[in-house]
Amino acid sequence: MCTVSYFPISSNEFTLTSNRDVSKARMIATLPEKRTIYDRDFLAPIDKDANGTWIFTTPAGITACLLNGAFENHVANPPYRKSRGHIVLEILNFFSVQEFAEKVDLDAIEPFTLVLIESQNQLQSLYTLIWDGAQKHFEKLDATQPHIWASSTLYTQEQKAYVRKSYDKLVSGIEIENLEKELQSFHWCGIPKTNPEVIRIDNTTHHTVSTTQIVRQNEKVVMHYFDLIRNMESTLYLKNEFA
Repeated sequence: MCTVSYFPISSNEFTLTSNRDVSKARMIATLPEKRTIYDRDFLAPIDKDANGTWIFTTPAGITACLLNGAFENHVANPPYRKSRGHIVLEILNFFSVQEFAEKVDLDAIEPFTLVLIESQNQLQSLYTLIWDGAQKHFEKLDATQPHIWASSTLYTQEQKAYVRKSYDKLVSGIEIENLEKELQSFHWCGIPKTNPEVIRIDNTTHHTVSTTQIVRQNEKVVMHYFDLIRNMESTLYLKNEFA
């Protein structure tokens, strides 16, 4: 769960695109489905190893995406109390993103970074919740500007800087009518296209297994899912309750 980009289309519309990078020993996730938890509907793929997820969106204006690790790479110290993929879904048991960040119990949970988008009253708010294993770091970001994140568990600071520079170059000239395809191409190939391995990973231990793109625009919420291992695609729709 390692490279995530956010691009605002308008004050209440956006595109979020995520590459999932995992150990080659991990099972292939299910294709996304419409699901219900805590009496709330959402779209998400499910990780077969832990039955959680790394990304979801709801018709009611909540979108979340997980990256492994906090600010720096850490040494894993299992056993952990529960999977980070279960923590992601706990968001739907709270009234708001802020309440979740304040009240969720992260004791004995492995470090992570959560990108959170909340749509209310025709406006969207963008947050990160970073858990470093000892302390929560909750920050509201500028939702009117593009952002990109790369996981600290697989990316060095130099690689993170390269990803940010490449993304800035892309979005400086991007056209809205080509937005979805351009962002998909970036997550698959990077910029320049002669150096794709920084964006899409395939080494001795880890590889990029899927790309998920969530588009909230007009009256629809769309989840495009690309399973890069099985060469399968899936597109699901929800009604945007905040259109």
